[in-house]
Amino acid sequence: MKRRIAALLLAVAVLLNMTACANKGGDTFRYDFGAQVTNLDPQFATQEEAKTVLANCMEGLLRQSGGGEIELAAAQSMEVSEDGKVYTFTLRPDALWSDGTPVTAHDFVFGLRRLFDRSVLSPYTEDFLCLRNGQAVLEGMLPADLLGIKAEDDHTLVITLEQANPFFEIVLATPAAMPCNEEFFRSTRGRYGLDKGAMLYNGPFSITTWNEEKVTLYCREGYTGHPVLPEAVVFYIGRDDPQQLLIEGKADAGAIDEERLAEAVKEGLNYTAYDNAVWGLVFNQQRRPLDDLSVRQALQMTLDRGYITGTLPENRPATAAVIPPAITLEGGRSYREAAGEVLEPVYTPEAGRALYQTAMENLGMDSLSVTLLMPEGEEYMACAGLIQQQWQQNLSFYLNLEALPQEEYYQRLSSYDYDIALVQIRSSVDSPAGVLGKFLSSASENVARYRSPGYDELVSKMAEAPTMEEVVRYAGRAEDMLINDAVVVPLFLSTSYFATGPSVRDLEYSPYSGRVMFHSATK
Repeated sequence: MKRRIAALLLAVAVLLNMTACANKGGDTFRYDFGAQVTNLDPQFATQEEAKTVLANCMEGLLRQSGGGEIELAAAQSMEVSEDGKVYTFTLRPDALWSDGTPVTAHDFVFGLRRLFDRSVLSPYTEDFLCLRNGQAVLEGMLPADLLGIKAEDDHTLVITLEQANPFFEIVLATPAAMPCNEEFFRSTRGRYGLDKGAMLYNGPFSITTWNEEKVTLYCREGYTGHPVLPEAVVFYIGRDDPQQLLIEGKADAGAIDEERLAEAVKEGLNYTAYDNAVWGLVFNQQRRPLDDLSVRQALQMTLDRGYITGTLPENRPATAAVIPPAITLEGGRSYREAAGEVLEPVYTPEAGRALYQTAMENLGMDSLSVTLLMPEGEEYMACAGLIQQQWQQNLSFYLNLEALPQEEYYQRLSSYDYDIALVQIRSSVDSPAGVLGKFLSSASENVARYRSPGYDELVSKMAEAPTMEEVVRYAGRAEDMLINDAVVVPLFLSTSYFATGPSVRDLEYSPYSGRVMFHSATK
């Protein structure tokens, strides 16, 4: 049976003849960023801040709502073949770029082909190797026009996969799948996405200011998608104490620390708590000897996780699971409750020491010389210090520690420039697949560089399972495999809090991706 998605919201908008800026002269929202926005090229942008800007001024075929649901965006319909390999999209015929030129299927073809440019490889290329001939095009064995994406006409796009991919719709909702107008792109002469003069927008907002102090968006005339209620959004950069500004009413939304919640509530702010992330150790399996399973297992066995996590604050509870408790199944049931206990790494220092010695002898090595990478922060350094102490005591090697500012830390992770890292594992969607998919062999977010056909098969079966019971069973086996193969050593949960001003309504925040979307917000 063919599967279709209908654009109900878009149909209503057309029937009512709504314009993009439904509230011209309306609200201006204020939001603080923690870092400069350096690159808004959708096929290359890696910053969370950049992705938030792109989510508000660009749109792909699909989008992901704050609740994690996949919705139509630039496409007004989607049809999937019975075998799950062929996706046919019909674009909104009245969609325009910010310069007034039509948005066409050819723009999506060009955007996706950019991911396979071998001269400047995108960090997201691996996510799209599922396209027909993707690997061959990437390796230069076939020309780009044989990639499995074709514009049948200006408003019909056909995407063909090598095999059915249960995560493909999630991938299509990421910035990497956003369109790119080829003529405009070439006119920027290598500056595309680097300043507002080298940008075109097909989403609800356009950028009017982009500098070191702020990025300002205004609702865009000519946008024909869902109604846009705010007139403007200002993303401030580098303001002192953004959380205090939020409490004082000088910002409209933002993350807030637990110790400031009482003050925020006193001032009338609303907040939501999310146990949406697991922190744990990840081993870079491209680095010798961490590519050796016995070495990783020995490191895992000689960590007393209870001792390490027992010193952390109350809002950092210990966990043995890779999938956090915020993840739910269809119907709202907690995945964690349905799955039950996971295979917990057991502290067995004597057995771990023996395994370590044998593994090192087999590798012809005397001792480890590795560094633990982490973001800056007292609690992370305290946790790392206890890990360092454990391995020095049980395995007689000294673990080097390296704490970096957030932006540099993430750059090192994304380029796999580390030995062992303290990593936050957070799903981009409300599904166990969002966590487990990060460790697939083909996933760009697979910072461990884990390669296991058996694991890939389990995750694929989970995504295609016809019942929730089977979903939970396959997901549980995949989660256990990550522990057995010492891919991740889960340590503790982090609870995040997102607050909004007293009168703010309908702002979309995803605790999974961290993106904030303002098109429907009012205050």
